[in-house]
Order: sequence, then structure tokens, then C-alpha cells
Amino acid sequence: MAVGATPESVLPESFNRVTNWLLGTKPPVWPWALDQAKVAQGKPIWDKNCAGCHEFGRTDTGQVTTNIDELGTDPHRLDSFTTGLVDAFHGFKKPPFDFNAYRKTQSYSNTPTDGIWMRAPYLHNGSVPTLWDLLQPPEQRPQVFFTGSDVYDQQKVGFVTTGQTPGGFKYDTRLEGNHNSGHLYGTQLSEVDKRALIEFMKTL
Repeated sequence: MAVGATPESVLPESFNRVTNWLLGTKPPVWPWALDQAKVAQGKPIWDKNCAGCHEFGRTDTGQVTTNIDELGTDPHRLDSFTTGLVDAFHGFKKPPFDFNAYRKTQSYSNTPTDGIWMRAPYLHNGSVPTLWDLLQPPEQRPQVFFTGSDVYDQQKVGFVTTGQTPGGFKYDTRLEGNHNSGHLYGTQLSEVDKRALIEFMKTL
């Protein structure tokens, strides 16, 4: 709604049809083989480190509960959504638009992780290309990578980003708004536990 839509350009019936389809459609299952022993090993690691913020049915899932100072991810988008902008949204009322639910928060919402294996790249700004990279300390995450490939990396769980795809995009995490810092949850795990956690996440 904030990128140029007008009351004349929005078709509520079509909008509702797409919304209902998205809400009722389950993500496709992981299409390759799974190591069931690793899946079982990864489940309690997920429960301890990730489920509280990202699993459907949990109190904090879909909510803003962790301050940006603790989360540590790039604050650019958060800072650009000011209280003044919220007030302007609240003041605009022209059917079918009514933005009275907007509010200024101090962080980003905890996104549910259904179909997470298909959602690469990760974090709110897409600054981390794979789940494996997300579980590494920020200084070990790729600084520059290319998006646009549909070739899948089954080991790291994400799309191949090492070569530029025609029509793809060069993502430089050193640019403002592109930083890949923060979200340190799971980065302290051993490599064995990280592999098991990722194997379980393939099933979400």
C-alpha cells in the first residue's frame, strides 16, 4: 500500500482472493532426501534456540519482542519508518484504505518459518544467502554475493550465489541498509549441531 497504490488501483475482491490463497496454502515439502537421524537430533536444538520466536502458535511469533539493540540487525528500514510516517498513515482514510493498525516499534517482527528452505536469502533485508551462513558469526557471512539463481544449494540451504546470473543482482552487505550483522542465535552451536538444526529446518 505504501508504494504507489491508490483507491482506484486496488481491487479489493482480487486482493482478498490472493490474501486468502496465501493464508491457506501450505509450503511445498523439501524435495530431496532427508537424514531422519539428523532431523530427530535437530528438533530439540530448534526447540531450544529458535521455536520461541519463529514457530507457529508461540506467543512471540509474528510479534515484535526483541529490541533492535539486542537483535543487532541492520536498522535502516526500522529507522526509516518514523512516528511521523505512522501519523501520516493514520490520517489517511479513503475507502478501502484505513491504516489505523500501523505503529512504530523498536525492532522487526519475528517471522514464522514455514517453508523456510525456500525463503533464501535471509534476514529482513535479504543480506544472508543461506541458512548455513545465517548460523555463522557475521564476520564469517559472505560480504558480496549474487541473487537471481534458481540453482539450489542443498548443503547450505539456499540458492547458489557464487556466480552472477544473467538478470541477477549483486548484493553488497557493506552498503547502507544491506548490513548482514546481528541475529546471533545459533551461531554458538557446534558444526554438528548446526547441521542437525538445518536438517530439521528443511522439514518446516
